Amino acid sequence: MRVIDRERWLVLEPLLDRALDLAPDERARWLNEVSITSPDVAEELAALLRRHDAVEATGFLERPAGVTLAGLELGGWTLERPLGQGGAGSVWLARRSDGRFDGLAAVKLLNLELLSQSGRERFRHEGSVLARLTHPGIARLLDAGVSPSGQPYLVLEHVDGEPIDAYVRARALRKEECVRLFLQVLDAVAHAHASLIVHRDLKPSNILVTGDGHVKLLDFGIATLLDAPVVERSGALTPQFAAPEQALAAPVTTATDVYSAGVLLYLLLAGRHPTAEGCQSPAEIFAALHATEPARLGFGDLDIVLAKALKKEPAARYGGIQAFSDDLVRWLSHNPIRARPSSLGYRARMFVRRNRAIVAAAAAVVVLAGAYVEAVVNDRERVRTALAEATLATRKAEQVTDFAVSLFEPTGRGATIADSVTERDLLAYGAMRARELSAQPVVEAQMLDLIGRIHTEMGDFAGARPFLERALTLRRSALGDDHPDVATSEMHLARLESDATDVATFGAVRLVRHAYEIRLRAFGPDDARTIDALYELATALHISGDFAAARPLFNRWTATVERQPTLVSEERAKQLADMSTFLQMGGQLDRAERLMRQALTVSRALWGERHHRVGEQLTHLAGILTDEKKYASSDSVLRIALALLRASYPDGHPEVAYVLRNTAQNFEDWGQPEQARSVWLEAAALYRRFNGERSMGFANATMHVGYDELRLGQYVQAEQTLRVALSHLKGLPAAAPVAARARVHLGEALAGQKRFAEAESLMLPEYRRLVGVKGLLGNGRGWAAAGLVRLYEAWGRPADAAKYRAEARH
Repeated sequence: MRVIDRERWLVLEPLLDRALDLAPDERARWLNEVSITSPDVAEELAALLRRHDAVEATGFLERPAGVTLAGLELGGWTLERPLGQGGAGSVWLARRSDGRFDGLAAVKLLNLELLSQSGRERFRHEGSVLARLTHPGIARLLDAGVSPSGQPYLVLEHVDGEPIDAYVRARALRKEECVRLFLQVLDAVAHAHASLIVHRDLKPSNILVTGDGHVKLLDFGIATLLDAPVVERSGALTPQFAAPEQALAAPVTTATDVYSAGVLLYLLLAGRHPTAEGCQSPAEIFAALHATEPARLGFGDLDIVLAKALKKEPAARYGGIQAFSDDLVRWLSHNPIRARPSSLGYRARMFVRRNRAIVAAAAAVVVLAGAYVEAVVNDRERVRTALAEATLATRKAEQVTDFAVSLFEPTGRGATIADSVTERDLLAYGAMRARELSAQPVVEAQMLDLIGRIHTEMGDFAGARPFLERALTLRRSALGDDHPDVATSEMHLARLESDATDVATFGAVRLVRHAYEIRLRAFGPDDARTIDALYELATALHISGDFAAARPLFNRWTATVERQPTLVSEERAKQLADMSTFLQMGGQLDRAERLMRQALTVSRALWGERHHRVGEQLTHLAGILTDEKKYASSDSVLRIALALLRASYPDGHPEVAYVLRNTAQNFEDWGQPEQARSVWLEAAALYRRFNGERSMGFANATMHVGYDELRLGQYVQAEQTLRVALSHLKGLPAAAPVAARARVHLGEALAGQKRFAEAESLMLPEYRRLVGVKGLLGNGRGWAAAGLVRLYEAWGRPADAAKYRAEARH
C-alpha cells in the first residue's frame, strides 16, 4: 500500500474513524454507499481497513498475553486505562507519576501503523495548534514527546465530562439554559479565532461539559491555521457538521465554524439535525446540506439568529463567532437582535419584554389616576413635602454637575483653570467655590463630600479630613442625625480612617455601624445601599481585629449577595474580589472561587474583557485555583491574565510583575526550572524598575532565579545570583522567609561545588535559627532540614543525614 500524504490523510482520517465505529455488516453497506459518489476514497478506505484487520489479527500492536499499555511510563506520566480509539490513534487516561504533583491527563498516541512522514507531521501540527491556545474552555496541552517504541504522543488536560448533547438531554435544559451553555462554546471558539485558528470540526463529541456545567472544547487535530496557505486549509470534515464550503472543498474560514456552531445549537434546541435528519451516507448528507433549508423551531428571534448562522453562503452568515454570540446575548436579555431588520414596532415590543414591571406600573398609573387625585386632595402636605425633596435632589444634582463642569470652563484668556494648575490647586479652587453655597448647606455638603473623596483617592488623607468632617456636620445640622445622606458621610469618613492608618479605629467602626443602621431603617436589608454598608461594617470590624464580630456579618453579606441578581457596579466588583480574598485566606476555597468569578462577571460588564482590572482579578482567581490544586486551570487563567496586562501596560507595571511571579511559581511546581528562571528574570527586571533594588519583590524574584539555577545544576551561577539577592535583604530580620530561604539555597549551591564545609556553616545555623519559628512558608524548619539531608548525603555522611530526615520537607 502506498504511503498516504498529509492532505489525503486529512480527508481519510475522519471517515476511517467512522468506519471503525461500525459493525462489520454496517461497515460494508456504508462503504458501498461511499463508493457511489467517491470510488477512489472508498477504495483507499477499504485498503486501510484490511490492513487494520490484518494488524489486529497478528497482534502487531498488542503486548504479550495479559499485558497492555497500562503501566507504560511516558515522560512524567503513567498510562492507566484506555479512553478511546480512532483511526489516527488511541487516547489513554494517565496519572502524573514523577512526584512533582498529583494529576490526571489524557495521553494521545499515534498508531504505529501510521508512522509515515505525514502522520508525524499531523501530530506536530496538532501540538503546535494546542500550544497557541490558552483558554479555560479549551483542553490544554500539557506535554509532548516520543515513546520508547517511537510513538509520538501528546499529553492533554483530562476532562471528566459528557458530550454537550448528552448533557443537555439528561438535564432537559430549557432553551435559555441551552443558549447560556452554548455561549461558553462560542467563547472558546472566539479565542481560537483570535489566535488565527479555525477548529473546523465542531461536534458534540468534541465538546464536553463537566459536572459543574463548564464547557471544554477538545480535538484540534484537524484545526486550520488561518495564516497558513490556502492549499493547507482544505481536507478533513465530519459530514453531519460540515459547512457547505467544506463539502465543496472550498477554502475554510472563520465562517466555517459559525456554520458548524449553528448546526450544533440547532441540534441542542430541537434534538434533531437541521438538514440531515434521517440521512445515512455522506452522499445523502451532502445532498441535503445544499438542498434543504432548516425548519423554523417556533422560537421567534432565536430562529432568525439560527437562520443567519446557517446561511449557505459564508458571506451571508455572521461576520464572526463574536457577532453570533452577541446576538444570542441580546436574545437572552430581550434586546433587539442585529440579524433582524429593526423597526419602531419591533423595538417597542422588545422594550415591553425587557421592562414588563415598568410598563405594568405605567398602566397601573392610568388605572389609578382617579384614586391618586383623591389622595392628593386629602394629603396635600405630604405631596408638597415629596415634591420639595424631589426638587431639592434635582437641584443638588444640577448644581454639583455645574460645579464640576465650571472647573474646566475656559477663562477670559481662553484656557481652563485645569490647564494651568495642579490637581491640589484645582481642588482648593473647588473648595472656594463650594463656600459660595453657604446659603444652601445641603448642596454645599455634597460638594465638600466630593472634594474630600477625591483627596482620599489621591492618598491625601490629611487634606481629605476637613472636607469630609465639614460635610458631615452640615448634613447633620440640615437633615437630622438619621438621614441617609448622613450615613453616606459617615461611611466616607470611616473609610478615610481605615485608608490612612491601615487599621479601623473604634471611631471608624462606630461611624460605619451607625451608617448601616440608618440605611437598614431607610431602605431595608436587601437594598444595594444597605448591603454596601453591611460590607463596610464587616470589613471595619475585621481589620480592627474583631474577627468574631466580623464573621457573621460577612456571612450575612455573602448570603444576601448570592441570592440576588448580580449588581453591576464598581463598588460591588471590589467587594466581591475582596471577600473572595478573605475566604481564600480562611481556606474556604470553593466559595472564594465562586465569588471571584462573580467579581469578574461584574468587572467585564463594567470595563470589558481587556481592562487591567479584569487582568488583576484573573490573577487572583489563578491563585485560588492553585490553592485548590487545579494547576492546569490556574496556568491557563494566568496566561490570559498576563496577555491582558501586557496589553494594558505596554511599558510594564508592578501588576505585570505580580502575574509573572505567579506564573514562574507554577513552572516551579510543574518541575520546569528553566522556564521558571526565564519568567523570574523578567519579573525581577520589572520589580527593579518600579520598586527599586531594595524592594522585597526584586529580592524575592532574584532569590528564585538562583533557586532555579540550583535545580538546573548551575551551581556557580546560582551562588552568584543568591549572593546578589542576599545583598539586597540585609535590612530584614534573620528569620524572614526570603532571607532564610536564600541562605539555605546558597548553602546548597556551595554543596553542589563540593564546598561542603562552607555549605554546612551556612545551612546548619539557619536550621537552628528556624527552630521554633511559626508560620514560615508553612514549615521553614522542614525545608531547611531537607537541605541538610541533601548536603550530608552528598558529603558521604549518612548518619548526619538521618538526624534530619524525619522532619525534612521537600
